[in-house]
Amino acid sequence: LIRIHDPLTSRLLPDGRTWTRTPFPNNVLPSSRIDPVAQKLARYVWPNPNNPGAPFTNLNNYIVTAPNPIDQDQFTIKLDHQVSAANRLTGSYAHSRFNLGGWDPLFNKTSVSQEYFAEKNQSHFISVGDTQVLNPTTILELRAGFIRFAERRLPKSFGQDLGFFGLPASYQNAGQYRHIPVVTVTGLIGLTNTTGSTILRATNNYSLSGSVTKIRGLHNLKAGAQYRALQLNDVQLTFPSGSFAFTPGFTQEDPLRPAATSGVGFASMLVGYPASGSVPKVNPLSTQIRYLGYYFQD
Repeated sequence: LIRIHDPLTSRLLPDGRTWTRTPFPNNVLPSSRIDPVAQKLARYVWPNPNNPGAPFTNLNNYIVTAPNPIDQDQFTIKLDHQVSAANRLTGSYAHSRFNLGGWDPLFNKTSVSQEYFAEKNQSHFISVGDTQVLNPTTILELRAGFIRFAERRLPKSFGQDLGFFGLPASYQNAGQYRHIPVVTVTGLIGLTNTTGSTILRATNNYSLSGSVTKIRGLHNLKAGAQYRALQLNDVQLTFPSGSFAFTPGFTQEDPLRPAATSGVGFASMLVGYPASGSVPKVNPLSTQIRYLGYYFQD
């Protein structure tokens, strides 16, 4: 039997070296000691069993089949137009889309695996070109291109009102984005990835180039230039609405000495004492790199 103890009864024994706590009567938490926020989070994050489970241990008492829909498509369009015998225009456009619906096996907008978060990725590619034969020995080539890749990962619970769980407005306002906080409890299946990271990222690649080719006798002269602008806009947070970790520490008999028969992580959660917690913040990143190059060859 693993006994749970009242963290408010911590006291030093007469030996001056050992701490102890009073166990809860009948090893049961009184309803008056259950933290309302922890109670709502627990009821929301962990659903009721839907299966008898194994004898004695009740393991495997929740069995479910949940989809993880994937929707993707891509297409390419290419056009060529011969304006005249000496002028040809080309253009192409390519688009790809990959949407991962997200795996929600508990049907509460959470996930137990980081590999199955909802995510949307899109890319666009545009290219145009113009080739002109100015005279029998001179050719002009102009090219322009644009590539954009956008990644958008938002937890299913994005926008969740944290007041629903009883969390104060000060906590809600501390995070950059709102969704169900991450809860980890020693001894239970980790929900470290309860909501997953939030990623809002877009990259743009602009290019413009031109060249002139001149044929003179045995020489094939070519000169040109290329300009590029590479842009990145990115913000990524692992746990935007914060995280809480609960261990047996607050319900074990000696707060300084763990014991296999003392303290339960879930009991520490129910009395409302996390071992650690954090609400991270990051500054959005925006960068741009410009490149201009020239060349001449023979």
